[in-house]
Amino acid sequence: MKKYLIFTISFFIILTIITACSNDTEIQICSEIRNFSYNEDFKMYADDFARTDGFKNIIESPISSKEDAIELAKIELFDKFEYNQIIVYYDESSDIWLVLFHTREVAGGCLSVYMDGNGLTKLIVAGE
Repeated sequence: MKKYLIFTISFFIILTIITACSNDTEIQICSEIRNFSYNEDFKMYADDFARTDGFKNIIESPISSKEDAIELAKIELFDKFEYNQIIVYYDESSDIWLVLFHTREVAGGCLSVYMDGNGLTKLIVAGE
């Protein structure tokens, strides 16, 4: 009985993870907005792996939804950057959105765009 219960719970957890993202013309967009800490990410990436200036999003365009964040982050993508998964994060305490463009089959195939609630890009990290 215990094994059956563990199997059932595991099955539903896996099913939840799989269905948390929707496949939209080969680009998988996760439906949930995940939490993160901008301060922790900034400490980890800002010195070595990040771009902190020269952004395209320099005019305020407030972000009110996951879709707004994705559209603004796409403006910052490098030419010909290919991705097949988008994950959106939000740090409520810092009012910072993170949009992660990821290529699942490629190690280091990521581009993370960090924007404040006004849509201004603060940080871009590539290849983490």
